[in-house]
Amino acid sequence: MDENNRINKFLSEYNKSVIQAFTERVKPLSDAAKAISVNIPKFPKIEFPKIEIAYERIESIIEHNSSYGWTMTGEMNTLVYMDGRLIELNGEQIDSIFVNYYGEYSKENYYITKDILLGEINDQWKEVLTDCFDLYEEGKYKVIIPMLISIVESEVSFITQSDAYGRGLLNEWGSKILNEKQKLTLIISRSIHNYLKDSLFGFKNFNSDRGSYLNRNWVLHGRDDPNLWKKSDALKLINLLSSLQFIKD
Repeated sequence: MDENNRINKFLSEYNKSVIQAFTERVKPLSDAAKAISVNIPKFPKIEFPKIEIAYERIESIIEHNSSYGWTMTGEMNTLVYMDGRLIELNGEQIDSIFVNYYGEYSKENYYITKDILLGEINDQWKEVLTDCFDLYEEGKYKVIIPMLISIVESEVSFITQSDAYGRGLLNEWGSKILNEKQKLTLIISRSIHNYLKDSLFGFKNFNSDRGSYLNRNWVLHGRDDPNLWKKSDALKLINLLSSLQFIKD
């Protein structure tokens, strides 16, 4: 699916979520009208309001979710991801919601993401990513975390068309993001970039406190404690890889 189709799909689903929310609010009026005597004048036909894309609201929710590692993907259910109540939740609560989304209640969303990733990831990573999914499904999610981080960096390098690495790569990508003309792609790209820059790829001294979240340098340079790696960490990286497919040209 090309970028324009991805963007149109997202906006279409977002509009549907807005209309659904509006419908749920006026449904009690409609139900009340049916219960009242037919002698009472009927409620006028409900006209849905013209939907305008509230990019500021979209951006605030995407930035909030992404700050905890849950970046927006092309196949993500917008009713879940764009729920404004997420803004009030902390990282642990948001982790719980998206871990459940990807499999605690139903694994359908996980398999959709898996199929899309294996279909769109650069060819050099298909075999090893398949192995990563196999290990994840066996409950061996800690083993795949260093590899997934490497694939993330490779995909950012591909998008940026750069031989740089680490923060140098992110600096180059940040400059190129500013040239993005599609508003939604700009918002999603910037949110991914901010998450990488401030968290996953962020600078952190090896003698400082580890913190609550994965850090590329700590993982790839052998400074992190893998006993602290969680299922949500692996899912975030899988989700992040799907987000990178979303914004690829």
